[in-house]
Amino acid sequence: PTLQTTPQVNLALQTIDGIDYEASYRFAMDDAINWGLGGDVTIRMLATNVMKNVTNAGFIGAVTTENAGSNGGNTPHWKVFFTQGYDTDTWGFFVNERWFSEGVINRNWFACASACPAPVDANHPTVSSNYMPGELYFDVGGHYDLSQHSSLYFKIDNLTNQNPGNANPYAPLNQSSNTNPTLYDVIGRYYTIGYRITD
Repeated sequence: PTLQTTPQVNLALQTIDGIDYEASYRFAMDDAINWGLGGDVTIRMLATNVMKNVTNAGFIGAVTTENAGSNGGNTPHWKVFFTQGYDTDTWGFFVNERWFSEGVINRNWFACASACPAPVDANHPTVSSNYMPGELYFDVGGHYDLSQHSSLYFKIDNLTNQNPGNANPYAPLNQSSNTNPTLYDVIGRYYTIGYRITD
């Protein structure tokens, strides 16, 4: 018998260009407003700007895909998380804002409403809409410490019950698939109440 060795070769390529931003500021409440409340205020912002996200499977005939700005996946051009919190020795409260920019369903699709040309190939279909909106979500929450090792807490996600609306069309045939849950809130307003014990 002849022994044949077939080595594995990884030819796939992905190139991503972007910038991450982070800023935070913390100060004592009484330093800003002398109400005698005590406690600290924390403001923090995290943001990501994806400018390029190119993928190629590496084999002959593979389609090079630019995913930056594609909200049908998980790569909008901008994602921003902003939070403001107030904490004392016994209780705290926070507000979060989560935002991402509008984008397309797929960067390889061609959107056309009338007198549309025939699709170039299966990877570049002609569709009636290639738009997906950006969204802004608000969350609120807080805690109350019962002791050094136990506390009550609550959180309300998607406080305004933001509906994803027309964020669901990302199938080229009927454009009516389920909403992309990676980016969009498909649950609606969501309440969490709990009791936490720590060491």
